[in-house]
Amino acid sequence: RLKRHVLPQLPEKTYATRWVEMAPKQRRAYDQIRKEMMAQLDGGALLATNPLSKLTRLVQFASAYGELVPSQQPGDHEVLDLRLVEPSCKVDALEEIAMELGDQQAVVFAESRQLVELAAARLVRAGYRIGQVTGAVSTHDRQANVAAFQRGDLKMLLLTLGAGGEGLTLTAASVAVFLQRSFDSVKHAQAEDRIHRMGQDADRVTIVDVVATDTVESRVREDLAEKAARMEEIVRDKETVRAWLAR
Repeated sequence: RLKRHVLPQLPEKTYATRWVEMAPKQRRAYDQIRKEMMAQLDGGALLATNPLSKLTRLVQFASAYGELVPSQQPGDHEVLDLRLVEPSCKVDALEEIAMELGDQQAVVFAESRQLVELAAARLVRAGYRIGQVTGAVSTHDRQANVAAFQRGDLKMLLLTLGAGGEGLTLTAASVAVFLQRSFDSVKHAQAEDRIHRMGQDADRVTIVDVVATDTVESRVREDLAEKAARMEEIVRDKETVRAWLAR
């Protein structure tokens, strides 16, 4: 049974995409990784030694610039970690969206905790009251942030998909912004349903994707659309559904 049949009282869900251009510094690092699996950054050279690490780095640089910082490992072995910093085309776009919200509240999702924290710092500097739900936030503080958001005390709530994509009711928001998408379509559907659920009294719920132009993010969107179409086709096949339920 489809959600629209079970809960016909829920408002319409609409989708929008905001395409953004990377800053020159950010674009340069992205293109270096894409072509050479290496980028010259502030603090040294960043290597992407295999296809998976290359994909990870491309997704990171599509969101923000990075700098290398020392990280102490067990055995006093020092390595360099990538830390996302400004400039960030995603954070720039989010601040613009915040200014356009008017009286509406919004939730903001990203895969990367670093990106959530980078965006939160910018919004605080701009004077917005915001909260975070990430793996670095204690359970008590997560609950307090959610409660404050639902009361209307916070303009925006920023969450990682891992920590805030399931189990929360965030119906005070009528807008959900995705700064990043993963390859897991179920995870995204769950995250969208934090605001599109019982208790939502807005006339319309809007899902906004912030996507960097000419990047791997376009491929992620294509894969998600293909997965959604395939799942819908499977669900239409009643014999397949019966076979699954009989297991």
